[in-house]
Amino acid sequence: IGQRYKYVDRMASRNVLCGGHPDNPRAWFVVGGGSYEGEPTDTISGLDHLEGATVSILADGSVHPRRVVTDGAVTLDQPASRVIVGLPYTARIETLPLDPPEPVGTTQGKRMRIPAVTVRVEHTRGLRVGPIGDVLRESRERRTEAWGAPITPITGDQRVVLTGGYTPNAALALQQDDPLPMTVLGVIPESWVGDT
Repeated sequence: IGQRYKYVDRMASRNVLCGGHPDNPRAWFVVGGGSYEGEPTDTISGLDHLEGATVSILADGSVHPRRVVTDGAVTLDQPASRVIVGLPYTARIETLPLDPPEPVGTTQGKRMRIPAVTVRVEHTRGLRVGPIGDVLRESRERRTEAWGAPITPITGDQRVVLTGGYTPNAALALQQDDPLPMTVLGVIPESWVGDT
């Protein structure tokens, strides 16, 4: 405390599968992180370099509520055997304003509403999407997994119904705030065009 430190971080190779098993993601999407693998425990120590910081936690493939590192450790709500802890960051994509083709002319300058969007993803969890400046809605994830088991990352198309009204510059934001993988391959919005 009160001393300056310099750290050099490097990006690790993307590794979202633990032991090749798709139901147990090892999502190392944190900064300055540390990991634990072993017997189930509710205390993760060795985090002195993150002292006083609020950290993101992935415990046994599920997002755990954020904690503040105290005395180089965090306490989990329940014991876990595979834990990744580190500084959170937000991954965000914003599209350009939409300009879908019209039978005559352009949609530029007209008000538009985006009632739904289909997002094509690969090994993705925790995606939130919505019009820029509006509430982002979380895509539905849990499908056939047992309650309490980690959610399998999704590969394929996810359709999300959106709220919001007409706007002159209809554009979308896609965001991920958790320590989870997000790979967006395509964005397919549905649009309603109104008058100017």
